[in-house]
Amino acid sequence: TVYDADLRATVTLDDAGRIRALNYEEYWPTADSARDVGGGEAASAYFADIAAKLDIAAAALSNLNEPVSFFDPREQDVEYRFSEEKTFFDTATYTFYQTYLNTPVWAAGLTVTVKQGPTRVVAATNSSEQGIDMRLHAGKRRRDHLPQVQWTDIGGHRLWAERIREGRAIQCAAG
Repeated sequence: TVYDADLRATVTLDDAGRIRALNYEEYWPTADSARDVGGGEAASAYFADIAAKLDIAAAALSNLNEPVSFFDPREQDVEYRFSEEKTFFDTATYTFYQTYLNTPVWAAGLTVTVKQGPTRVVAATNSSEQGIDMRLHAGKRRRDHLPQVQWTDIGGHRLWAERIREGRAIQCAAG
């Protein structure tokens, strides 16, 4: 954990030097500090501002406010999609899943905590993964046959996908 003067925040880095958590002693101002914007708008603007610092391509944030899909896998690169908003008194935490093939990556994504009155970012986390490489199954896609994918061990040597087919769980290794 170190202080980053450019971000004006205490940051937690992983072993590879990627930012995993940010805590602002003051706050990160919203994109338009002349007017008080909503928390969701502030969250989107915040990630657009710091995407390069988090090693996230700007294109991956293009659908940030679209809801995450669990049942519509398709060819698609890494994106981040809105998952939920949790409010507690005068703060709200916005959660965004990292997706690949339009499917959420297991336990990977972004969160941002926004304080209201005036709207400002006070904390953020980044649990996203890099180097994901999977292919869709080329078979028929029937609604009752769509894979439900869970991703684990992405940073390790293997990528496991657990799919549910005909009521039975199947584990597949992919590399």
